[in-house]
This record gives sequence, structure tokens and C-alpha cells, in this order.
Amino acid sequence: ILVCLLLSLKNQGVVKMQPLTPITAQIKFHKSQPSELAQKFAILSHVLNNCRNFAGVRRVHLPDIASSMDLEVNEVIYALRRIAASGEISCQFLDESLILEAENIPQDLEMLRVAESLEKEFFDVEEVWSNKLETCYSLLFEFAEHSYVNSVSCTEKLSDCIESYLEGKLIKNIPKLELPSNLEMDFFSILSSWEGVPEAKDLACVLQGINTRRTPASRWSSHHMWSSYVKFSFSEIY
Repeated sequence: ILVCLLLSLKNQGVVKMQPLTPITAQIKFHKSQPSELAQKFAILSHVLNNCRNFAGVRRVHLPDIASSMDLEVNEVIYALRRIAASGEISCQFLDESLILEAENIPQDLEMLRVAESLEKEFFDVEEVWSNKLETCYSLLFEFAEHSYVNSVSCTEKLSDCIESYLEGKLIKNIPKLELPSNLEMDFFSILSSWEGVPEAKDLACVLQGINTRRTPASRWSSHHMWSSYVKFSFSEIY
């Protein structure tokens, strides 16, 4: 979800994404005194003002240095490597991270348009994954209902099912049943055991018996509503 969010914001020109870049540097001084080098190299002055000293090793957060000098993080890294080439210091770059830079922050109605676009994209992605899960369920359902003579016939059937999925013909063996009239009461049953405020998807996951970070099986499998709606498709409940 986070990747989809970042890519969508990037495509809409809201943020610019830098490649994976180290954001931490560990610096050791070898020849001249740090204060002397700081007078020669402005970047080392900023390092000394922003670093933490661990037994002679200066540990510094590179984005802080870049911000204080109005530079890109890559420019800071390049400058430190140039100084390290002289033998005055040695640098170890750590903690590769994805760096985001705000470009065109939408305002007012434009922000609303971006938010609606992101919401639609999230629901589309969620529907794809929901279909994938239900396809896996359908495959298992298919195999449970049939007896295969040998591994060859089993493999052939599995290949047919996968090919059908790849062609966009989602296997839908989950019957379309009418949801029970007491669904709302079942929701309240879960709510009474929930700490905080759940999302609609959380309730659906409990009813379907889907183990997620927000609905872990270790917490919910003993609840009487866990997986009680497994015969329905996820989209029907959600």
C-alpha cells in the first residue's frame, strides 16, 4: 500500500523520489585536528555542529547536513568522499533509505482531487488482492471436491486453473449467497470485543477468518465470529 501511495503521488507530481541513498555517516578524523579541517571545509563544520561523538567516531544524519547547507544528500556524500580521498578522514555510509522531496503540494480543491484519486487507486489495488485470495480459495475448493487419479492429472488441472486466472477469467466457485439478516448484530458482536475503532475491512477480515496485522489469528481465532462467514466472498461482506 505504501509503495502504491508513493508511486501515485510521484505520478501526480506531488513528490519526487530519490533512489536508495545512505542517510547516516560515520566519520573518523586521521591527520589534522577536526577544528582545523572545519575551517578548510565548510561541510565538516556542519558535521561537527550536528554529529554525535562515539569514542572518536562522529555519527551524523546526512539529511540534516543537506538541509543546513541547502544541498542534496547525494551532494553531501560526494563532498565527504572527496575529502576522504585526501586521507584526512574516513567515511562509512549506512542506513540506505528512500528519500522523498515535496514538489507541487496541491491546495484546496486540487488536494481533494488528489485524495479521491488515491482512494480509488487503493480500492482498485485492494480488489486485485481480494480476487487473488479468492482465486486461491477457489483452487483449493476445486481440488477438495475432486479426486485425481495421479499427480499428472492433478498437475494438468492446476495448470488449467492458473491459465484461466492469467487470462482474466477469475475462478468463482464461492457461491453467491444472500447475506444473513443478522449481519449487523454480528458486527456489533465483534465491536464489543474490539479495543478502539475498527475499520470496515477489519470486521470483514474477522468474519472471513483472515489473519492480518490488525486482526491476528492469535487474538481472534477464539472469538465465536471468527471465520463464520467464510462461505461468502470478501467483497460481499466488505
